[in-house]
Amino acid sequence: MYEGYLHLELEVVRRLREGEMTGNNDDKYDFANAIRLLTAHRENAARAQAEQRNVTAAAVRASIDRKVEAIRQQVRQEKGRESNSN
Repeated sequence: MYEGYLHLELEVVRRLREGEMTGNNDDKYDFANAIRLLTAHRENAARAQAEQRNVTAAAVRASIDRKVEAIRQQVRQEKGRESNSN
């Protein structure tokens, strides 16, 4: 739901910025219905976005631990290459 809302919102903004007022078949783009849909689903989209961004502290720590371990492995590999070349 959130992605659909976001895509529609971006499409409306893009069309307004670029002055693209027609649809696929050269008929007038239906801005009124697009804006009605955005208004009707604004709260649901905001709720979905909040849920999507809600990450636990444990998940953040686990992500950081994975990144740190990847960096450690990269450093070990580079040291191994340096010692092999000498």
